[in-house]
Amino acid sequence: MLPNKVLSASTDIHITATITGRDKESVALVGCSTKCSVTRGKEVNSFSILLPKNYGDKGIVAVRMMSRSFLINFSRGQDVPLNLESDWVPIDGRLGQIYPDGTLVVTIGSSTYGTSSTCCDHLVNDPDLLCRYLSGNVDSTAIITTAEKVLRDYSEIVVLREKLADVNSADKVKIIELKSSLAHCDKAMIDLLDTITNNNECATQLEQEKKRNKRLKMLLSRADRFIVAINEIAFAHPLGFWCSKSMHQIRHRLGYYWN
Repeated sequence: MLPNKVLSASTDIHITATITGRDKESVALVGCSTKCSVTRGKEVNSFSILLPKNYGDKGIVAVRMMSRSFLINFSRGQDVPLNLESDWVPIDGRLGQIYPDGTLVVTIGSSTYGTSSTCCDHLVNDPDLLCRYLSGNVDSTAIITTAEKVLRDYSEIVVLREKLADVNSADKVKIIELKSSLAHCDKAMIDLLDTITNNNECATQLEQEKKRNKRLKMLLSRADRFIVAINEIAFAHPLGFWCSKSMHQIRHRLGYYWN
């Protein structure tokens, strides 16, 4: 299917070119050799392509629509800068293709470089750079250098992930040890609370005994005063001797229980 079946183009005095989806169909930018008015991957009905001189006279834009994608040539200084009437034609023998899901791939020598590692030899995570290569604005060195950097970055990420896994394993061991320590602390705390409870109960009993002893002491004091009074009366009475003896027996019994 040719792009003009689903896309239309317009231009503004050779400064911008606009791509629009027909029948209000959404279109998403995959990559472009120049600047665009929309971010990559965002689905819109239309977007504009800037045509500055410092990006060269020729360029390529890659777009995705539903289950199909297109590579489209555009040229500065033409009445219709976007070529929607024919399939994309490689420039200066620079081979490339775009898959229906928007994956962009270029071929350099016997190797392929693209935006997905599942369908190419080397990963290049910059579709704009691939478009600049296909449009003749950068050479193959830029593609190869970027692929090597991506590989180094990926290798560093793998190493960091392994280190992170080791750290996580060590942290898990520490967490288990901490949980065990907390369990022991919890048991010690429970034992301490039991001890405090028992001590509180003993303190309560001791306080009760003190109150009981205080009351007994008060009763004994009253008994002493009573006996003194009785003795004074007993010596003045014919039966005073026997009363006095009985009172001493009473006091002796009270003293026995007090001691």
